[in-house]
Amino acid sequence: MNILKKHSFLISIIVISFLTRMLFVSLFMDNTKYYWEDTIHYYTAAENIISQGDFGIDPERIEKELPFSIEPVYSIFLVPFAYFANGNFLWIRIVQEFLYVLSSLMMFLMLLVLVNRNFALFGTFIYLFYPFYIYFGGVVLTEGIYTPILFSYVYASFVYLKNDDIKYFYLSIFILAILGHIKVQSWSLGLSSMLLFLFMNWKINLKFIGRSVLATSIFLLVCLPWGIRNYELNDKISLPRSYGVEQQESEMEYRFNERSSILQNSINYFSPALTGVDSKNKFTSSSYNIISILSTSPLLLATLLIPFFFWRNKYMNFLYLTFICYALPYLVLFARTRFRIPVDFIMIIFFASLIFIVIEKYFSLKVSK
Repeated sequence: MNILKKHSFLISIIVISFLTRMLFVSLFMDNTKYYWEDTIHYYTAAENIISQGDFGIDPERIEKELPFSIEPVYSIFLVPFAYFANGNFLWIRIVQEFLYVLSSLMMFLMLLVLVNRNFALFGTFIYLFYPFYIYFGGVVLTEGIYTPILFSYVYASFVYLKNDDIKYFYLSIFILAILGHIKVQSWSLGLSSMLLFLFMNWKINLKFIGRSVLATSIFLLVCLPWGIRNYELNDKISLPRSYGVEQQESEMEYRFNERSSILQNSINYFSPALTGVDSKNKFTSSSYNIISILSTSPLLLATLLIPFFFWRNKYMNFLYLTFICYALPYLVLFARTRFRIPVDFIMIIFFASLIFIVIEKYFSLKVSK
């Protein structure tokens, strides 16, 4: 009872957030309709796994009868829903929203290290009711599971930095390998992991070598099953996308030739609202975009300002490094606002921490623990 009483506010906002999300997916979303074209690739692959035991032909490449070519984890996640729900997306949305709500506990625990309890609750409240996360929790897209899993990667790395417990680093590497099989661009986070590991193990000795080998082995073992499948299909190792030699070369050439400038990518990536460039549906209309702009703009401003206030804080430096490493492949090659959404939780941490330090240190207003 004492635990429930102590955390009564946290429990209350978690429950209210989940109920709010249930109302959103039930009343505002058509559960027989998908709102993004990418959905058809993942859902069709899930149906193929049920009907024929493999991922089948990629709908985008059906004329050439080429196999499913994108990351597999989300399609695997969709299999039980495709089997039991028969085209109704409601249960997919409910489970995804639950994952978002559950990940708020990591937000709370991380903020407790950075600020006091009141501001940890403040940041968790923002996370639970952040419009983009309510929306993307209900969309049948990789973001539905990607953001909570990405959060678990950051949390495991954060705990490793805090406690110097190597088990959490190995866990973060395992999660990183999974993330790469949801969105291949995730592997840019490997740079963040490497720098964190070097920071925590700056002496090159047998322990350093042993830990490096074990971490690399964990990563490769997770990649092995999909790698073998791709090799058998294409006679070529191509992780995690299963393009054959010719298709892979043409895809890379297309991405390189069609890439936007870094400036244009930055504008798309850091836009506070979804646009028609992302997807044209009712959730990218002007009324919804006003909500997005009002809720996201303060977070973007906090992200810009946070280095001036926390530049000596190792936790903030790690989070900022992670935020930058995640953004790099999008800013260089191809960016949409949707691609940034999974790391918006880092911006929420920045915002809550910035408000805390401004109130307590610059206005000398003490906020009780």
